[in-house]
Amino acid sequence: MEFSEDIYAVSDCLGICRFVCHGWNSPKLLGYGEFAEMLVLGLGLQVTPEALRQAGRRVVDVERLLTTRCGLGREDDTLPRRYFEEPFLGGSTKGHRIDRDLFAQLLSRYYQRRGWDQQGRVPAGRRQELGALTRWARPCAVHPS
Repeated sequence: MEFSEDIYAVSDCLGICRFVCHGWNSPKLLGYGEFAEMLVLGLGLQVTPEALRQAGRRVVDVERLLTTRCGLGREDDTLPRRYFEEPFLGGSTKGHRIDRDLFAQLLSRYYQRRGWDQQGRVPAGRRQELGALTRWARPCAVHPS
């Protein structure tokens, strides 16, 4: 789960289509190793696959910091109401709905795997690690903190 999110963040930063990288449900053509090789060949930039993986994690955490700074939180990490209340109309999921309690459990597990608290906030220690990446960000105009 977080693997796909992190590698997509890296591919987005590099301007590479996410549908050709080692993410979920893709042809798995390009991974961190290939990205590192491209950076050497194209820019002469020496970077390890692990450094790129960590960069992807930082991108996702900074995105989360920005969304929480704008007032978004766990209650916003959801699906449209109809997915929980109306049965799906076709295919192998016909007649099914998404269980709210199971969704909440999976969301908690996702937060745990990302290292966030149960409200989906990046913990203080991680914010300190990100340091300079977040100092420039001002409170969101929509929801000042």
